Amino acid sequence: MIEIEFEIEKEVEDTNQTFLEHAQEFRKRMLYVLGCFISFFVITYFTSPYFIDLIKKSATGYNVTLNIFKVTESVSIYIKTMLFQSICITLPMLFFQLYLFIKPTLNRQTRRIVLMTIPFVSALFFIGALLSYKLVLPLLFSFFFSASDSLGMNTVYSFSDFFLFTFSICVIFGVIFELPAILLFLTMINIVTPQMLKKYRKFCYPILSLFAVVVTPPDFVSDLIVICILFFLYEISIMLSKFIYSKKRFSK
Repeated sequence: MIEIEFEIEKEVEDTNQTFLEHAQEFRKRMLYVLGCFISFFVITYFTSPYFIDLIKKSATGYNVTLNIFKVTESVSIYIKTMLFQSICITLPMLFFQLYLFIKPTLNRQTRRIVLMTIPFVSALFFIGALLSYKLVLPLLFSFFFSASDSLGMNTVYSFSDFFLFTFSICVIFGVIFELPAILLFLTMINIVTPQMLKKYRKFCYPILSLFAVVVTPPDFVSDLIVICILFFLYEISIMLSKFIYSKKRFSK
């Protein structure tokens, strides 16, 4: 009886030790990501004026003058610009460290799939942010500024609010463009199939529409643009899933 209790206590101790080892491993990798983020945050101080000039040019194209209303607002704009750049640069490193953390639990094929997906995920985020800046934001600015002009009043624009709106739209579209990568990864690991994506399309479209309404600014134009892009990305995901699924069946 005493020997059985001793063995149970030993098993619990080994389990706790394993859990602590995993926790320490995860902590080490997150500290590494944090260190990279801080390093990039310092470096982006020198590139922030370039991004601030881009935002200013996007406003001057509509004959809009941006204003600063607080003493600390100029410093806040620099910090927000640095944060945005640091997040974008650190994102691939975060994905890679998470992959290294779960790597021992994956088989060889899944490791190769995940490793191939990481650059794809990072690239889609940057593509989404870039397209939103080049295509979506001009449409939104044109709509909002024309609505302001129709009021016949002198409208004063805050640089901080203008930057926050631009930053939010870029991040939202960066995340939205991850949809094909997520569905492609789920297809690779046999969780979803193209037939499943087609079957549940009628349920996914309302969910995507609700998501678009929640994450976008409260106006009809932004909602409609994001909904159309989400539907387009979902259809692209079905095509990619079909290609990967047929390729896997052919390889068997």
